[in-house]
Amino acid sequence: MSSRALALVLLLAASLPVSAAGQDDVVDDEAADGEADAEDAAVPNTAAAAEAYDRGSAFYLNQDYARAAQWFETAYRLAPAPPALIQALRAQVRTGHVIRAANLALRLRGLHGDDADARALADEVIAENGSDFVLLEVSCEGCQLEIEGRVWSYPAAFLTPSTDHDVLVTQGDRRERHSVRGLPGQRIQLGAPSASGSTGVDEPDAPRPPPPASGTGAGLSPWVFGASLGLTLVSGAILIWSGVDTLDGVDAFNAMPTPEAFEAGQDKELRTNVLVGITAGLGLLTVLFAILADWDGDPPDASTAGGVWLDGRSGGAWLRTSF
Repeated sequence: MSSRALALVLLLAASLPVSAAGQDDVVDDEAADGEADAEDAAVPNTAAAAEAYDRGSAFYLNQDYARAAQWFETAYRLAPAPPALIQALRAQVRTGHVIRAANLALRLRGLHGDDADARALADEVIAENGSDFVLLEVSCEGCQLEIEGRVWSYPAAFLTPSTDHDVLVTQGDRRERHSVRGLPGQRIQLGAPSASGSTGVDEPDAPRPPPPASGTGAGLSPWVFGASLGLTLVSGAILIWSGVDTLDGVDAFNAMPTPEAFEAGQDKELRTNVLVGITAGLGLLTVLFAILADWDGDPPDASTAGGVWLDGRSGGAWLRTSF
């Protein structure tokens, strides 16, 4: 039996009436040869589908996978049947056109998931490539998906990540527009358009505003400032003593320059340097605590409450200070 005859038998056995799901499946900016004529088909055309399938098989055997995929997809649009879509998917995989192959796999699994071979191939392609793209799904009965002004034949699609996509969801007379943007591996679900039929836009996540201050006040207790000031004074006193002791060691070394006196002088100098750093740090903390201290004892205003709030989703940081 010739490949054309085999294709005709398969397509006749599995062909179904063309519905909205049989319209042009635009998975990117490339259009398959012969798509324009196929889009206008209102009923299955098994003879033309068999011819398209036969041409696709010839190109596939000649390893011209891009043109083979175009003819297999044309055959599927003329008479939707799993074998044509399976071959189109296999050809697209061989072309390396990953996002188009992933979208064909979505359609194959969704429309022909009861076919074991179709399901296995679709699952394999999605598992290998799906995490590289954004998965957009429309979860409403009878909804039509339109992406970048072009009608989608299946209510789910893989989209290029980190890119704004213009998406229109239509259900009867209701239409709602969205601006969709996501990261690799992210799943975005859209519901039915609102009852008013208004147009909405889904914006990317933005940093949330800082949370309001609690009613008990966010200012630091003056006791914190007092404790820090006390430690600073103590450290400063020790620093003064250490500095004087170091200078005395220099005089002792000059009077009797022995190795023991030199080592003792080095130890004193190191101690003094450490105390300088400690005292300076305590001094800075004391100044900060003085700024953040709640001197009047009243709860601070929410717009000037002291503290730092981090947004884990977008990496934003908000700093608020209290005076």
